[in-house]
Amino acid sequence: MKALHLAGSALRRTLFPLLVAGIAGGAASPAAARRQIDERAGTLEQAEEDAQRARSFGELVQLRLHGGSDFVIGSDFEEFDATSYEPGGRVKVTLPVADNAAIRMVARGSSLLYDFRDVSTNLFGTPTTGDPFDDLFATSLELQAGLRPGWSGLFSEQERWTLVAEGRAGARWERGAAFGSAITGGGALGVGYQIGDWLEILIGGGASTRLLDGGISFQPVFEVEWRFAERWRLRSRGQGGQLEYDIDDALTVFAGAQRQSRSFLTDARSALGGEGRLQDRSLPVSLGLRWDASEHVEVSFVGGAVVRHELRTQDDEREDVGHVRAGPAPFVGITFQLRPESGRTQAAARAAQRAPGVGASSTSISTSR
Repeated sequence: MKALHLAGSALRRTLFPLLVAGIAGGAASPAAARRQIDERAGTLEQAEEDAQRARSFGELVQLRLHGGSDFVIGSDFEEFDATSYEPGGRVKVTLPVADNAAIRMVARGSSLLYDFRDVSTNLFGTPTTGDPFDDLFATSLELQAGLRPGWSGLFSEQERWTLVAEGRAGARWERGAAFGSAITGGGALGVGYQIGDWLEILIGGGASTRLLDGGISFQPVFEVEWRFAERWRLRSRGQGGQLEYDIDDALTVFAGAQRQSRSFLTDARSALGGEGRLQDRSLPVSLGLRWDASEHVEVSFVGGAVVRHELRTQDDEREDVGHVRAGPAPFVGITFQLRPESGRTQAAARAAQRAPGVGASSTSISTSR
């Protein structure tokens, strides 16, 4: 479940991540986080990172490949037991367009597969022994942009500013549902502020379309990363946070918790009066390890517990039809990142991270795939 991916898809960053409002549905997987304030963990932080690194990358194009698998084991929803498995991946292509600006395209895809047992009732209150719902899928395409203007001296001579923007289209749907009806879109804008290498703040907002009624929702954004001691970082993440410690240049341990949510368009059912919405909400608490295995490979391991998990269904008028809740359940996940670029690009990235005013590398719990 991507909403549990607090740190599994954690990536080395030069600047703090931004979790921004976007489309309905977040990612709920022990190794991937979501894309809304409560619904989706956005990805503008990468546009900000790219804008910073563009100074050193020059004309170079950057490619990133990510993949992973997540498991939530033995959730007891009373009406049924469930174990979920969520494979997913993403491809990112970054192109610096100026000395202080870059654009990035991100393509993502995942599936959420449940193994149900001891089913007595479905999500609509109807007695049954069949699966409450079918396989769930998600895909998205994002275009991000970041610009680092030469502003300084407003509050400190060490300050740096970043302007970031994102546009996104995607879909989350149950097998059998109409893909076209599941498509939503959104965008976000943000302003980042950094003092030295110890404090980073981002303020912004986003708008997105909603499933079923096509309405527009607006969400504020406020993110902070504080390097309060050598090798230590504390980061806010939407409705959660993460504490990180760099053991050395190759190993980082982290602990985090975050309230997460995502939505899927369901296939038509009589109890819903047509198509409906399945909302998956969870509160995972995790511990993890991130390892730079080589110049081109990074691996993250994460484990913990989903202390609260709720599945809720709504009809085509977004009225609640039924819900089930599960108590604590364990989860584990593994993700990897491939960086198939030349040594020159890697050296440039490290140089960018060491540049004055640039923070130490950090990890996104945005679990978004």
